Amino acid sequence: MLEAAANKNKGRVPWQTDGLTPEINSMAVIIDWLTKEGNYNHWRGGDKQNGMNKQVIANEISQIIRDSGITADRQRRDIHIKINRLEQQFRAATDWLNQTGAGVTCEESIRVAVKQRCPYYYELVEVMSDRASTTPLSTISSIKPLEVIDCEVNESGVDNKPVAVGTISIKQTTGDAPTLKKKFRASPTSLSSKLTELAQLKREMLMNDTRFKDKQSKLEERKTELEERKVNLLEKEADARMMTIHLDAEHKRMQIKADLLRQRMQLLKEGVSQEDISNMLPIKD
Repeated sequence: MLEAAANKNKGRVPWQTDGLTPEINSMAVIIDWLTKEGNYNHWRGGDKQNGMNKQVIANEISQIIRDSGITADRQRRDIHIKINRLEQQFRAATDWLNQTGAGVTCEESIRVAVKQRCPYYYELVEVMSDRASTTPLSTISSIKPLEVIDCEVNESGVDNKPVAVGTISIKQTTGDAPTLKKKFRASPTSLSSKLTELAQLKREMLMNDTRFKDKQSKLEERKTELEERKVNLLEKEADARMMTIHLDAEHKRMQIKADLLRQRMQLLKEGVSQEDISNMLPIKD
């Protein structure tokens, strides 16, 4: 128990540098396990018929870490928190690529921005991108882009100029033609105004969606940090309990030794020889 307490007091070792070599560390073991075929699906869905829940899987990963020669103690709860953190980072990077990152054309800049949000994105993309839980829904995906079409209207004051309208499907029938001509002839500028409002609405929806995703990601990160802090507090509490037990045991030992010395002194005063006293009341460490 004292040895365990001493090891705890040495401080927490980062997951990326706790191995014997730079290539072998706890994080590398987790990434290697997640990217093996079928493992991440087991983690997300589990194989409950065979008892393969996340706790069992986390224990297996913890054992693999120990088998790799890594001495840092990685408990199943720590591994669970670490994988959840990877999923959150992957979602943040995916959101950025689907929305904000769409306007970035430099491939190198894209990779740098993605790895800032998820350092292991390119290792995990093949296994995590197909999971619905890690692929967020984007509200902008339900809105079709604007297109430019030519509108020919006979016998009206409107020229044959391109007009920006939403993508729609129109059946050109005899009954429809008069209605179209009447609409354009009545207010040729109102459609442009409506389309401008629609484009502005789309931009606002995209901005709101992005802000919401950012706030959600920050909340999840904060939740993970609180969970990690709770684990640290539990470890410190366990260390304090072990130290208290050790001090109590040491105090009792000193009390017993003091009582023994008092008894030996009393016998010596009563005339008992030192040899007899040592035989009756020996002092042992």
